Amino acid sequence: MKKVISVLIVLLILFLAATVTLHFKGCGGDLLCEDSTAVELPDIDDSLRMRIDTFLSAVPPCGDFGMMVYDITAQKEVYSYNKDSLMRPASCMKILTCMAVLRYIGADKKQYNRLYTTGNIAGDTLRGDLILKTQFDTSFNRDTLNLLVDTLKSMGIKHISGNIVIDMAFTEAMDHEEHWIIGDLRTRYMGLVLQGFPRMRKELMGALYMKGIKLDGGDVLLGKLNPAISQLVAENINTYHTMIEKALKVSSNINAEALLYPLGYIYDKKGNYRENGKLFLNNFLQRELNVIPAQVCNIDDGCGLCPNDRVTPELLIRLLIYAHNHKSMYEEVLNDMPLAGVDGTLYKRMHHPEIKGKLRGKTGTLTREGGVSSLAGYFIGKDDHLIAYSIINNGCSVEDGRAWQDEFCQKAFRPYKYMGKLEEQVIENQLE
Repeated sequence: MKKVISVLIVLLILFLAATVTLHFKGCGGDLLCEDSTAVELPDIDDSLRMRIDTFLSAVPPCGDFGMMVYDITAQKEVYSYNKDSLMRPASCMKILTCMAVLRYIGADKKQYNRLYTTGNIAGDTLRGDLILKTQFDTSFNRDTLNLLVDTLKSMGIKHISGNIVIDMAFTEAMDHEEHWIIGDLRTRYMGLVLQGFPRMRKELMGALYMKGIKLDGGDVLLGKLNPAISQLVAENINTYHTMIEKALKVSSNINAEALLYPLGYIYDKKGNYRENGKLFLNNFLQRELNVIPAQVCNIDDGCGLCPNDRVTPELLIRLLIYAHNHKSMYEEVLNDMPLAGVDGTLYKRMHHPEIKGKLRGKTGTLTREGGVSSLAGYFIGKDDHLIAYSIINNGCSVEDGRAWQDEFCQKAFRPYKYMGKLEEQVIENQLE
């Protein structure tokens, strides 16, 4: 009898395991898969769907148009149009790049810019080498370099008898992507780490000269730090948050493109970091979103400047859902996305009271190829439902695309709640 019971228990366990496995395979890791066995979810807001349909009928979108609206709370699609069409995303491409960095590196990951010495200090002379080691921090500039060199001056060093070694991640200056045009890369906004060894050499020698520190007979070399024989004397610390915030909030092309490098470094430390970064993004989509990259995108850069970049409106929604499903990632993305009529690239848009402060959105703009305007993000709808949306207009002027999107978001979405700073201001005014 005991043997029979044991056999039955084993069979029951195997049956339950098979059921779970089949269910998982049925969903395929799909972020948009509805789970009928889960707790019953609330319905979507039918009035939102009707407003969208009514507006599109009354005010047709300009150019080639694709969009998707998804109720994250209800886990159901609200509305879509050409959601599977491959379209130029412009700077909404930055959403993908930032998501991958947040997932595999993290906004709080520290980046160190450090000065080391070897040998010893005798009087006012460093009898050894000076080593500058930088990472991928795009904010490292002349001011931060001077702060590091100030430490040497405070130690009484006036002469260096050895060599100066520069160990940097970007040995070659960042250049235009093949399909960019002159002016797309504004070098005056680039940090020193993006400008390659020759510029870093010049800046470091200039900083030392201004502090009265001389190199006595040695040379300035591109090399590698040997931690075993080096002593840390000064450091400057930043995090990836700075780069991610600039990429999303003010749509910095330089910072978004620079984020490809650490991803490429993870992919292959000996390869071309920029090219490997694009391969990393494709792997990220396949591994984390369970999609076939070639069917939902074409990635030629990390910032969306290249006219060959393509994404589907649904892919942007999948990325927004993915972020929401990872708490720390969602908090970072939500805080860094521009707030309608308040900051970032939405500062001069959506000032109507019905929309101002009630919608978060990453903007995309490209004036070539007939014009590209895109917008993707979140708002809070009826019954506190969190809604994700993506809108792409291709082949229409930027001005027309933005104007249409602003009116659409105001009249069709009609967000119910504030999503940031403006809410705090309104509450303060009510208390006064």
